[in-house]
Amino acid sequence: MPEIIRRLYFLFVMVLSAQVIAEQEYFTWVDAQGRIHNTPVERKEKNSQENPLPESSFDESESIEQPIVDGFLTEEEFEEKREQYESDNPPFYTFVDETGRLRAQPIIDSEIVVEESYTPQTFDHILAPPFRVPAFMKSQCCSRYQNYFKENVPADKKVNFTGFLNAVPLSTKAGAKPAWYVSLDRSPKSVGATLDLSLTFRGLDETPIALIAVDAQYRALHFIPALNRISHPESWLGAPYQQADIRSEDPLLAGFIVYFPQGHAASASMDVEWHYGKTSD
Repeated sequence: MPEIIRRLYFLFVMVLSAQVIAEQEYFTWVDAQGRIHNTPVERKEKNSQENPLPESSFDESESIEQPIVDGFLTEEEFEEKREQYESDNPPFYTFVDETGRLRAQPIIDSEIVVEESYTPQTFDHILAPPFRVPAFMKSQCCSRYQNYFKENVPADKKVNFTGFLNAVPLSTKAGAKPAWYVSLDRSPKSVGATLDLSLTFRGLDETPIALIAVDAQYRALHFIPALNRISHPESWLGAPYQQADIRSEDPLLAGFIVYFPQGHAASASMDVEWHYGKTSD
């Protein structure tokens, strides 16, 4: 009988201990020597964490009216900050000066406006059949120079002319003048189509530049004694240059000669570019 009582008492103690352990929380940690410890969590800490907030501490209407949290801007605030940033950090370009040092220079607003608003729709000269040179001038020039039209410029391609060491000068009444000879690679199907020609000059001052337009037999069609040029100053896009835009409505135009009646600078260069324009109705 005493043996049965002892067993029942032992079972009662085990069940009671299991309930106590189940209710008791603890955390495991390792000390400096690497030993594992289980430390019970005090009940008052648990109770304090599980206690809900008083109902009076939360007001839904007040939470809606709270100001916007830092880091989230309204549209007006965002625009103000963007404008302030652009004002404090203006656009700039970098370049290397003559001493080899890298420099930065702000971009002027006027330069941006000019480049964005520029539309190459106007022409400095227009070549049309009614305004061809007289017959006597046509016979005098320029078939004897046909062997010097070596540069055949195709449509929609840019070709550069630089230096006059290998160029044959053009004979004029005022003497021999430095010249470039340009032949246009026109398609046989383009007869009657207009041509838009762009000439870009660099390394020149305001010295006059003349142009003689020729046909396929290198006979003169039109003569421009002084090209009208638009000067573009140096900017973040590049060095200064002068540009002349010419529209040709003459179906016989096959090439031209550019020469300098008053001489030229040693560093002079010319870019030639042309394309087919719209045929007039």
